[in-house]
Parts: sequence; structure tokens; C-alpha cells
Amino acid sequence: MKINIVIQARLSSSRFPRKIFSEIRGKRIIDYVIDASVSVRGKNQVIVVIPEAELELKSYLSEKYKNIIVFAGHMTDVRSRFVDALFNHPCDAFIRVCADNPLLQPEFIEDLITCYKETKVAYIYNDSRRDSNDNFIDGFGAELVDSKLLLKSLIDTSSIAKEHVTYAISNFNDGKNQVSPIVKRYKSNLTLDVNTIKDFNWLNKILEENKEIDIFNPKALLELFTKK
Repeated sequence: MKINIVIQARLSSSRFPRKIFSEIRGKRIIDYVIDASVSVRGKNQVIVVIPEAELELKSYLSEKYKNIIVFAGHMTDVRSRFVDALFNHPCDAFIRVCADNPLLQPEFIEDLITCYKETKVAYIYNDSRRDSNDNFIDGFGAELVDSKLLLKSLIDTSSIAKEHVTYAISNFNDGKNQVSPIVKRYKSNLTLDVNTIKDFNWLNKILEENKEIDIFNPKALLELFTKK
């Protein structure tokens, strides 16, 4: 069974341009995400999908990392980048990771892989979804999508479906989705990804003031941010 990690990344964010190049403890956000992804056990390949016009990002990733694949695709149709990457690098399922999650936890990604192998459910997640009441952390985890399910969802040609890869994807899976077991140990409504400069400043300040905390220690991070 082949499972790839696919990171969607860009520098041209409208709310916070170049945010993935912002540094926390002297390291860029995108580098945290890639390092976490590469360290995941049970994955096959790590692929970073980017807009084709983002030559600076492509150059940076290609020069720095020899153990990942950089795939450039459509400028605005994010879903098509995933589809093209899937055809060029086939897999049974992929894990969709956002490049603005500096606290992405390998343990959470491995839990998705284990859950998929055990259940064969086509859509599994452990990252809190926007505007939901999931009551678990946003920023530690990701989503796993069976490749056949992604292709099935292409029937939805709306602009929002093209921009948000997994938007309403459960509609094409008979409404079925599953939360991976790890979230039971991390009950919280914390949001720890970086959408805006305000998010980054808050996150960066706390992590700089607590440098003894390992960024890849989810239990310590949960305790730290719960107190703030």
C-alpha cells in the first residue's frame, strides 16, 4: 500500500504574503513542515505542490531538499495540482498537509496511516476543520484521502471545490469520514496554524519565550498553549 504526503505551499498568500518563509526560532515555517513530513514512518514520498509561477519557492525547495519531490501546477486550481501530482506519482492514498502548520506532528500523520490501513475508510482526518466543533487541535494533524475518492470528487467543478481540495469530499463517500484515534488524547479547541500575521506573532512569541519546549512534542505543546 502506497501512501504519499502532499504538502500544498505558496508564497502568494493574500492575508499574509510569504508567511511560509517566516521564521520561528531561526527556522522557516515550510522547513518545519517538510522536516516533520519526511520523518513520518510508513509514508512513501513527500511531494510539495506549488503554483507554477512561484519560481522563488521552487528554487528554494529544489536546492535545499533532495529527498522530496517539487511539483508545480495550475496557478489557481489547487485541486488540479493534487490530481496532476497523483497521476505523475501514483499512490493508493495521500495525506494533505498545509505548509502553514509549523507545529505539524509526525505522530498525528502516522496515526492517519495506521487508521487507513486498518479501516480502509477513504477519508480520515485529525486536524480540526474550520467552522466545526470538533474539539481537537487545529495545527497538529492533517487529512488522508483515498486517491480514488479524490478522482470521484472531480464531478464537483465549483470554484470552491477547486480552491479547497477536500471541500465537501465526504459527499462523494456516502457521507462517510472518520477521525483517527489520536485526537482522543488531545481534546482542545486551540488553533495553532498560521493564517495571519497576528497568528504568527502570537505563536512565535510563545515559542521564543519557551525554547526548552520541543516543537515535535505534542503533549508539551498542548500544555504550553493551553496555559496562554
